[in-house]
Amino acid sequence: MTKEAEINALQSQINPHFLYNTLETIRGQALCCGATSIADTTKALAEIFRYNISQKGAMISLKEELANIDAYMRIQSIRFNDRFTLHSDVAEDSCRS
Repeated sequence: MTKEAEINALQSQINPHFLYNTLETIRGQALCCGATSIADTTKALAEIFRYNISQKGAMISLKEELANIDAYMRIQSIRFNDRFTLHSDVAEDSCRS
């Protein structure tokens, strides 16, 4: 592997972690300031981001997919001022990892 390819491979690994850690920093700052809505939105976005960078080509469980949908819906609920909700009815044994 060439040096340039090695550097590109490292950068592609570092950037997602940098962005995730930055979102967690923003969340922490929001909590310190009492801005819980910003903290909640940032946490949900960080969860979606982590899910997307960790699931490349892998099979995932229904439980993980439902958690990702929940994070997405939390953002939409905040964005649209609780104008809609999602109710899911999934058998508990369907979500075992």
